[in-house]
Amino acid sequence: MRLGWHVHLLGPFTLGGTIWRSRSRSRRRGPVYHGTLPGWQCPHDHRREDTAQACAQREARRRLRP
Repeated sequence: MRLGWHVHLLGPFTLGGTIWRSRSRSRRRGPVYHGTLPGWQCPHDHRREDTAQACAQREARRRLRP
């Protein structure tokens, strides 16, 4: 979302700019899934359960590496 602002100064001068804001995550609808392992929970917000499970499997493989 784009927000524009202007401040009128003395005489014919103005100061302005643009602020960009990303959409809030609270506006997203639907369930959010997290992959879990003992003592670990995925920090990502997955939209589907299978992608959350895949994330947990990647973390499990990472933990097994020496």
